[in-house]
Amino acid sequence: MDYEYRLEPLGCQRQAFDESFGKAAFALIMDQGTGKTKATLDEAFNLALLGTINALLVFAPNDVHRAWINEELPKHQIDAVPVRAVIW
Repeated sequence: MDYEYRLEPLGCQRQAFDESFGKAAFALIMDQGTGKTKATLDEAFNLALLGTINALLVFAPNDVHRAWINEELPKHQIDAVPVRAVIW
């Protein structure tokens, strides 16, 4: 299957995506700055395109939760998948 990405993943990001895609549970045990956020968003957007999911709930520390919405979503969003994001 061909997957859609806004930004082409790096090797470690592609490996994380390939190993986790479509599994009911999977942990991304990766160092800081290696692409856990990208792999997660790529998987969520592609699962949404398939109709497998219709929401993603993210728990993030206070110092990064706004970055998910203001920085990461716009960088990785696939245009065919609508996004509605809320910080609480």
